[in-house]
Amino acid sequence: MSLLDGLRFIRCMVGPSVVMGLTHCFLPNGTLPAVCCLPEQQAAGLLWMAMAKRRITKAQMTIICERIADGISLTRICNEDSELPSWRTVLRHVQEDEAAYTSYRIARSLQCEVMRDQIIDLVEAPLPSDPKLAMAEVQRRRLEADHKDKHIRQMQPLGLRDKAEDSKQASGTITLSWGNADVQASG
Repeated sequence: MSLLDGLRFIRCMVGPSVVMGLTHCFLPNGTLPAVCCLPEQQAAGLLWMAMAKRRITKAQMTIICERIADGISLTRICNEDSELPSWRTVLRHVQEDEAAYTSYRIARSLQCEVMRDQIIDLVEAPLPSDPKLAMAEVQRRRLEADHKDKHIRQMQPLGLRDKAEDSKQASGTITLSWGNADVQASG
């Protein structure tokens, strides 16, 4: 068991009571000398050690938030960069850490602004010259623009600054005149 310090553990279920654990000890020269089959309890313990909570550094969170603000999805960011934790770990960290939540919220708000620009670019792009292809492209663009618009309204209901006072309506009095009658409404 002492060989298992600093090991990578891969677990795959072979049967109801046997777990095949491929344990690789990485030597300084990069070779993988040790492969063994472990009983289920030992394998489960090693899997727990391998899946221990991964902490996210401030630098990693900054990279993630910058890429989100650039319009890239969180899952794509985490899946494409092996240096970053999984998207689930990022979301757990955002739930637990207030500073991370604030950074994430700001990044998502900025992502919505990028999506608004993408909608404008989508609408203004030239259409194909063939009428049938043009109609199909219009429908595709409409669907994409509607989806992005709905996403923006859900992610950024309070506007770019994400403050409630920005979305309050100004109150005042409206007077409608029709013929000899006046109607006033105030709010």
